[in-house]
Amino acid sequence: MRASVVGLVLTLALAAGQVAGLPGAAQAAPSGAPGELPTVELFTRPGCVHCARARAWLDDLRTRRPELRVVEHDVEADLEARHRLRRLAAESEVRPALPAFLIAGRLYVGFDDAATTGARLEAVLGGAAAEAPRRVRVPLLGTLDVRELGLPLFTLLLGLVDGFNPCAMWVLLFLSRSS
Repeated sequence: MRASVVGLVLTLALAAGQVAGLPGAAQAAPSGAPGELPTVELFTRPGCVHCARARAWLDDLRTRRPELRVVEHDVEADLEARHRLRRLAAESEVRPALPAFLIAGRLYVGFDDAATTGARLEAVLGGAAAEAPRRVRVPLLGTLDVRELGLPLFTLLLGLVDGFNPCAMWVLLFLSRSS
């Protein structure tokens, strides 16, 4: 009985860690007053591939929206910026990860590419509601489109792919052998 309770607790902890690590948005303290120029604060570090993609996307965005004010913080070189990102992430109840964007008081963590994350961030900057992507690239299955497959089949396929987690399987194997 005790071993199964410990296994359940470890499984729930692993699941919570997976969910907490997903890129997303959370509320933080407001960064600008009404009427101010739109400001994007970008937290990065040298050598981060996702940070480089985010920086390139922001450079492109600045050419299209010259009124946009961008402030970049290197968390490796600037200890105060690192502590600020950790504080913002804790207040927002998200795991600190790079790149991170602070836009209109909300912390957005992670960057995939301009078509997905970039589009959502542009929608936030434009004041529109960010729309979830309808197409997802999945290993072995290719690109899945929710409109073509329908929501039930789309959900089932993503669940099957997401459910196959080699790390979690090793943990389950270890737990099953220890009881």
